Amino acid sequence: YKTGVETSVDLPEIVSFGIAYKATTTLTLAFDVEWLKWSRFDQQILNFEQEVPAARFTDILIDLDWDDQWLIKFGLEYRINEKFSIRTGYTFIESPVPDHTLSPGNPDEDAHNFSIGLGYKTGKWTVDGFYSAGIYKDRTVSNNILSGEYKNITHSIGLSFGNRF
Repeated sequence: YKTGVETSVDLPEIVSFGIAYKATTTLTLAFDVEWLKWSRFDQQILNFEQEVPAARFTDILIDLDWDDQWLIKFGLEYRINEKFSIRTGYTFIESPVPDHTLSPGNPDEDAHNFSIGLGYKTGKWTVDGFYSAGIYKDRTVSNNILSGEYKNITHSIGLSFGNRF
């Protein structure tokens, strides 16, 4: 048995405001706040090209009922010299997923992200690397989709190369 499926997703509007302050010639402080209108992510419909009602393989309506989301970010950069910088940051991420629609597809919760990074600049080239740890609030949920206790910590690393021209 083979079929196709179609769906659409209305991604949220995002409003962001940030400010940076150069406290000294070597230290820069940054603050940013973002609002995401996830409340428009009310439901998702999976439309199957070929349905098999006898096997209960029919179009699926997934209720999401998400809330709007806030992110609050702080960061600082310290320039060691003309070539090297070290960075650190903190982000509070408010989860848009309510208890009654939490699912294995997105077991989300409020999170605290801590990051560190290193930057290197020479001529027109830059290299930046980072490590980030996301520590999620423990969450206990009882709903029709998935009941249980959720604990989550994420680790991310990244590396970028840039050229200014």
